[in-house]
Amino acid sequence: IPILLLTQPSISDIDTLIKLNVIPTVYSYEFAKVLSQKAKEQSKSLGIHIKIDTGFHRLGIKGGGTISEIQKINSLPHIEIQGFYTHFSSATTKDLDYTKTQFAIFMNAINQLKKKRVVAKYLHTANSPAFVWFSESQLNLVRLGMAVFGLQPSLSKNYPLPIKCGLTWKTKILQIKYVKKGESVGYDNGWIATKKTRIACISVGYADGFRYGPQNFGYVLCGGKKAPIIGKVSMSLSTIQISSSPT
Repeated sequence: IPILLLTQPSISDIDTLIKLNVIPTVYSYEFAKVLSQKAKEQSKSLGIHIKIDTGFHRLGIKGGGTISEIQKINSLPHIEIQGFYTHFSSATTKDLDYTKTQFAIFMNAINQLKKKRVVAKYLHTANSPAFVWFSESQLNLVRLGMAVFGLQPSLSKNYPLPIKCGLTWKTKILQIKYVKKGESVGYDNGWIATKKTRIACISVGYADGFRYGPQNFGYVLCGGKKAPIIGKVSMSLSTIQISSSPT
C-alpha cells in the first residue's frame, strides 16, 4: 500500500525512505536534487508529491518562484511528480472565503503548470472539514484526519454526518483524599480550596501529552461525570476535584 509522507524528511532519512518505497512530500529544489542523486545511485525512480503553500504559511513552496521551482524539480532524473497538494487553514469557519481563495490560488498554480507541461496524477486539497463543507475541493484525493477518528473539527461547528468518537483515553486514580478550606493543591500553590473538598490524583501528566499550559483541558470524566482539573498538571500526575461535600 503506498505511503505518503506529509512532510519533507531530512536528507539523512532519504536512504531509508527509498529502501521502504515511501513517497515523500517535497517543497524545495535543494532537497529534491539530493533525492534525485540518491535514487540514481540505487537505480530507482521515486514518486513524490509537492506541497504548495496557498496561505496557511506553514509548509510548502510559496511565492512568485513557485512555478519555476516546481519546473526545476520536474526536470530532475529518477523523480516523478505524482501529486500536488495544499492545506486549508480555515475550513472549519462559517465564512469559507479564505478557503475558497486558497483553493483558487492552488488551481491557478496547477493550470500554470499544465501550460508548462508539468502535470501530476493526483491533486488533493480537502481535509476533513473541507470534505464536508467545500465539496469543490475534493478533486481526486482527500486527506481525512479528525473525521476518521470521529472527532468534530471545532467547538462551534459540527459535521452534518452520523459520526461518533472512535477512541478513548483512560487512566487510573492513584489516591483519593480531602483537603480543608484554605489548603492548596499543586505546584506554586496554584489552586486553593474554598471549602472542604474531595480530590483525586490521576496517573497522567504533560509527559503523556496531557496539556499543561497556558490552559489545560479543563476537566476529565470520572465515573461519567465532569471532574475539574485543579492545580498545575505535573509531568506524570494530575489532580482533579471529585466533590466539595464530605461524602
